[in-house]
Amino acid sequence: MRRGWLLAALLLSVGLNLGLFGAWAYRQATRPAPRPLPWAEGRGPFVAMADRLELTGKTRERFLEQQRIFFALTEGDRRELAELRRELRRELDAAEPEPERIDQLLAASAELNAALDRAFAENVLATRELLGPEERRRFLQLLPRLRPPGDGPPRRWERGPHPGAPAVEPER
Repeated sequence: MRRGWLLAALLLSVGLNLGLFGAWAYRQATRPAPRPLPWAEGRGPFVAMADRLELTGKTRERFLEQQRIFFALTEGDRRELAELRRELRRELDAAEPEPERIDQLLAASAELNAALDRAFAENVLATRELLGPEERRRFLQLLPRLRPPGDGPPRRWERGPHPGAPAVEPER
């Protein structure tokens, strides 16, 4: 009798583990192909920003390392947020959208947005500590033109001249 319960527990455990492994494998197989990381191309957006800030030497190295860390830490959340947005669009396009599912997607999206905003703010504060007064001034001039992590493509007026150039009014 005791042996029967032991065998049943073993089979239950093996079945549960196989189910978890199957779910993980399915998730891996259906996940969209990852985009290359910005620094993998050798010239990411933060390298261009370091150029615009005219950073050199140790300051440049520390700045680039801070941005690499930020991008690496937020990459998964940015991809997940993009997937949530795609799911939300699919649900909104459905013949009969489910309000509960829409609420779930919006809640998850809001949570990820808050986490990304928090990470962005922490990155800005850490970056400010690395820079001297003039570099910090130029960095703060660039910030309004940056798109938040996980946001869509930059709006037209966010692209612009070097930070020292005169300000341009946004198009309406």
